Amino acid sequence: MLNKLSDDNTRGKLMHPEDIKSELRKGGWTLRSIALECGVSPGLVSNVVKRKMRSKRIETNIAKKLRKKRAALFPSSRGIK
Repeated sequence: MLNKLSDDNTRGKLMHPEDIKSELRKGGWTLRSIALECGVSPGLVSNVVKRKMRSKRIETNIAKKLRKKRAALFPSSRGIK
């Protein structure tokens, strides 16, 4: 069941940006490592986590690392495929 995407927050509150960053750190990732993996700046990743900007690629990357659905983390992805 470890690979199953969690939908804990899809019906309730979204994860707070600081909680997203904390969970990433617990998994051994940083915003910089995600930025390097996606080929973007760490500032862009930070803005996506803070929901100031959108990037489906970054949102999906983060959601997979946290084993959550994008919609549980990022409000703009609800109903958008």
